[in-house]
Amino acid sequence: MGWLSDEDARAAIKLGEERNLAVHMYRDEVGQQIEEHLAAHAALLHRWLDALRQRAAKTEEPGLSQNYRLFEQAMIERKQISCMYDGYRRELCPIILGHSQGAEKALTFQFSGDSRSGLPRGGEWRCLFLSDVSEVQLRKGRWYTADTHTQPSRCVEIVDLDANPDSPYNPKRRLSAPSPTPGTASRGAKRDSTVRRPGRKKAAVGPTQRK
Repeated sequence: MGWLSDEDARAAIKLGEERNLAVHMYRDEVGQQIEEHLAAHAALLHRWLDALRQRAAKTEEPGLSQNYRLFEQAMIERKQISCMYDGYRRELCPIILGHSQGAEKALTFQFSGDSRSGLPRGGEWRCLFLSDVSEVQLRKGRWYTADTHTQPSRCVEIVDLDANPDSPYNPKRRLSAPSPTPGTASRGAKRDSTVRRPGRKKAAVGPTQRK
């Protein structure tokens, strides 16, 4: 089968044989024989279950794109991203990473560059489809975010990673709180070691649009 060793496969056959012998437990010698093998059988079943879990995890985990891995790395290492999106150069910090209806998506804070709708002074939240991102480069720099939306983000439906260690979105994986770094952010944005969430202060809508 490929997920049990030859030795464990033979042990599994032996377990089945002794299971069939269990109907004769009234015979002392049969009962004693089975009792002596119970610990080995239990260990085999645990290895079998672990192998099944690992196989299931590999089957269920979707293949992640290179862009997804780079955005993930940027979040873990607290690095800025420079990339192209919708024909414009973007300078941003990824805040939330995951999937929506099977598509890889990221909620980011764009602090420099351009976009189709223009970029307000101080930056703005952007919801990106990672399949449309190109020329991704990671670089060291200040970590930018903002606290400018009254509605929770609807950008990412299934959250894998959230830069906020106290994320309210129940991410599959959590990042540890970053160490504070010296420096100041541009006006209107903030360099924030705790990472504020959309949905706390002033503005009208959550960052769900593609721009």
